[in-house]
Amino acid sequence: KLREHATAKRKKKNIPLLAANLAQDAIGSDDNELLLFDAAGEHRLPRADKLTTARALLQHAVTLYKKGK
Repeated sequence: KLREHATAKRKKKNIPLLAANLAQDAIGSDDNELLLFDAAGEHRLPRADKLTTARALLQHAVTLYKKGK
């Protein structure tokens, strides 16, 4: 259901990237796992500490930005 909701939301909002997670797994936890949705499909960021996850998310966004130029 997360995948379906995230994919539909990204398309509805017409945004290049959407990051999704299960809030109940992330809130109050020291780590997180994200699913990224973009025009190429779905990309999983494996469970890691939140700083590592944030860096990986930013790197993905930068890569998308550079491809768009």
